[in-house]
Amino acid sequence: MTEAYLQHVWHRHKIGAEAFVTSDDRKLELITPGILNRDAGPDFLHAKLRIDGLLMAGHVEVHIRSSDWFRHGHQKDKLYNAVILHVVYETDTVAVRSDGSPIPEIALRGHLDEMPFWRYEQWLQEKNWIPCATEAQRWDHSKMRIWLERLAFNKLESRWKEIEKLMIKGKSFRQCAWELTSRSFGMRVNADAFQELARRVDWKKVVFCMEKEDEVLEGLLFGASGLLNQDLHEDYPCQLRELWLRWSERLGIKPMSIENWRFARLRPHNFPTIRLAQLCAFIRRAHPSLPFERTSELLKARPHSYWQNHYRFGKTSNRSIDPEPGNTFLLQFKINAEIPLHFAASRRTGRAGDEYLQFLAEFPPEDNRISRGFSALGFRSECALDSQGLLELKSRYCDKNACWTCSIGQDLLTSYFEDKVHSRVEIDRKDEVRH
Repeated sequence: MTEAYLQHVWHRHKIGAEAFVTSDDRKLELITPGILNRDAGPDFLHAKLRIDGLLMAGHVEVHIRSSDWFRHGHQKDKLYNAVILHVVYETDTVAVRSDGSPIPEIALRGHLDEMPFWRYEQWLQEKNWIPCATEAQRWDHSKMRIWLERLAFNKLESRWKEIEKLMIKGKSFRQCAWELTSRSFGMRVNADAFQELARRVDWKKVVFCMEKEDEVLEGLLFGASGLLNQDLHEDYPCQLRELWLRWSERLGIKPMSIENWRFARLRPHNFPTIRLAQLCAFIRRAHPSLPFERTSELLKARPHSYWQNHYRFGKTSNRSIDPEPGNTFLLQFKINAEIPLHFAASRRTGRAGDEYLQFLAEFPPEDNRISRGFSALGFRSECALDSQGLLELKSRYCDKNACWTCSIGQDLLTSYFEDKVHSRVEIDRKDEVRH
């Protein structure tokens, strides 16, 4: 048994009526089960119930055994003093609050349908790409798309929450936006390195550089990246290193290690040198404010002519290079930087931000390992809203085996045995007619 399944049956009222008697033989009437809490604190918040006719409001905590309350240290945590009910699979002690007062408890063993849980356990033993892969033919695609829309919104909201937390700690919104913008230029492989670079050369320093002569920004960003820490002889990289040496000490910037950057197994157009040159061109053309407008036009800015025949410093390419970002990168930037930033700006002013889901629905779907995996199972993304939802589904639910909090997982697991019972009844009825 798992706490996740117990939370599911409590939240969905899938408990036999005979279970609603506390361990000390008092009658319990459930009014509302509470709101599932994914943050620190009790599992369900703001529940309402009656015990022997006494109305109570507070929180509910769920465990497999009563003793888990003490194993988790809840008896010392004031966050749990407002718990009004302890829901367990089996009881082996009495849970108490920090003041020593006992907490009413109900035990669910023998009072719930365990067949969906054992079906879930079977999924895990099969070790497929996603737990419900063998049930793909039973996916309700209309429900799937509704779920993906919610997940895509949650993905945008979680980005905003991350920014909000950083702002509470003192980081400006523009700095957060600069880091997200830089991160997007790193794509998946060099995303962390680009974000670290944006922290070292913060937004105030970027604006300062844009007020100076040409190439100061490039000098500081390439210098801070550590990519200039090599034997250089050509005019352009030597000029960048000179600018780096001139300004870095004054601005208090320390270089990263060149080992932070990954080139292996990347196409040359995705080399961090090319992406960093594109970022410099983008920023120099943009107005020094965030989030940016007209990003498609801004991203068309051409990097320095050096990158027309180089992928790396000091290594000339045998053929001409178009250093402008391609259409795939433009799409990725819009989905992973532009829309989340404008959504965050909207949420920052108190607006819902629902319109950005429509923007995602207008873009073509992303082609990546996740979207291809779901396509192989019979679900094909129709737009970026689908593909973003699938990324959230895979990382937040499938990879964590969180089927009991997934809308599709719940539907499949709870309907599986209902369908079996229904089929059995239909067969019995046909047999009765036949005889």
